[in-house]
Amino acid sequence: MNAFPIDDYREQIESVRWGKRVYTHLYLHCSGFNKLPELLRSFIHEVETVLTNENGSYNVYKLGTRYPTVSLLAYPGFFSEALPGLSKNAVYNLQTGEFTFRDYAANEGQPILHRKELLLPPGDQNFSKFFSLTAAAEQTGLFATDQSIGNRGNWDQLLKQKGLSIKGHQLFDEHNQKIKLQEDHPRVNRYKTALKRNRLSMPIQKLFKHQLLNEETSLMDYGCGHGNDIQQLNEMGMTVNGWDPYLFVEGSKVKSDIVNLGYVLNVIDSVKERKDVLKASYALAEKVLIVSARLGTQTPNPGWKSFKDGYLTQRGTFQKYFEQEELNELIEQTLKRKPIPIGPGIFIIFNDDDAEVAYLTSRFRQRKTYRRPRVENYSELEGEVMSAADRFWEQCLELGRPCFEDEVADSEALFKEVGNHNKVFDLLMKAKDGGEFNAIKTKRAEDLIVEFALLQFQKTPFFKYLETDLKRDIQYHFGNYSTLKKLATDALFSIG
Repeated sequence: MNAFPIDDYREQIESVRWGKRVYTHLYLHCSGFNKLPELLRSFIHEVETVLTNENGSYNVYKLGTRYPTVSLLAYPGFFSEALPGLSKNAVYNLQTGEFTFRDYAANEGQPILHRKELLLPPGDQNFSKFFSLTAAAEQTGLFATDQSIGNRGNWDQLLKQKGLSIKGHQLFDEHNQKIKLQEDHPRVNRYKTALKRNRLSMPIQKLFKHQLLNEETSLMDYGCGHGNDIQQLNEMGMTVNGWDPYLFVEGSKVKSDIVNLGYVLNVIDSVKERKDVLKASYALAEKVLIVSARLGTQTPNPGWKSFKDGYLTQRGTFQKYFEQEELNELIEQTLKRKPIPIGPGIFIIFNDDDAEVAYLTSRFRQRKTYRRPRVENYSELEGEVMSAADRFWEQCLELGRPCFEDEVADSEALFKEVGNHNKVFDLLMKAKDGGEFNAIKTKRAEDLIVEFALLQFQKTPFFKYLETDLKRDIQYHFGNYSTLKKLATDALFSIG
């Protein structure tokens, strides 16, 4: 098989604005096939062709958002059952051409589908009916349970515990009275606030920076949204679990060394519920809970309306902007424990006294460490450090820009002596022939303009798909990608 167009595949997956995203997969009902981009339709058709004899029984697509896999899932009761059960699935790896099949018996362990309205294409007439059941389930706390409700047995047990039952697509209480939705205030669509990112969130980055998270640490992401952090941490070989009341109700709330409550409190429009969520997440943290929320330094959109102690957005989502001290007081009053600020709107709260003492002690030691003065003249360098500096300069001449630490081998001692790559470059520009470098720099910028002018005859690649060294070239010579593309276009027209 030829090289698979992974970049085009991912680009088309990102362009789909409907469906249910769970971690690294996108779930879609087959009724929206014609609304999908052409490339995705061709891949799905490729899988359906192999399953010619049983195409009709598969009615849900499960597309990998990171790795190119297409799964066909069979939910025979998708439209008739409130929470249809999965009967079978077929997984096809587009890169290797391998198929995996699995059948599921209709028993207590059978996986069931929640929030099926999210799988429907825009404008489907069944959306309101399906969503009314989801809203009633949210209102009665069915999705806020500690139990795993991804299979039929656990779900039925939870309904029994709460004295609830489902008839058609409606929820009834223990007196056989239909659960009425609270319509006295605008409906808040919390699931729409979940963001998709291609890098670790700031709270997780802070955990690494403060040496609280490593490969031996277990982490639970409470309110994980699309699961971006979970996906990236799992790829790093770490033990991570997640749960979200909207996008991953099938997940489990498990006790872990660290629990992350990342930007959850600011999307909850009830003060009592914020406190309940704080207590629930803290109870799962065996060592530390990290809490983050958006601060009031951000200006609300002019189209937002005041609602309770926050704002109702045009998308029907809720946003509460905290003050740093306000968030501190909420945490301390709710958990009866002093939170430690580690960033704007980011606090850690220990649930283990020994771990807290060790952390505070390490911070004190770090403050007492005096920084060694940096070398500021090339003549002060000696031995291997000077050799590394010479290698660094040769690489700068090769690239036509300051090179980064990871572009020069065996250079750790150099950066320890002088500082980051920019400081090393500045030091060498004073000591070496700056004129030679500037000439090479100008030539490299001109070459880039020519290269991207020629690309105008093809499809210009997205910046995020470019090689790292090429991204660095563009940022150094032109500041941003848009400037380079404009210069390239202008150059092309000037030739014409």
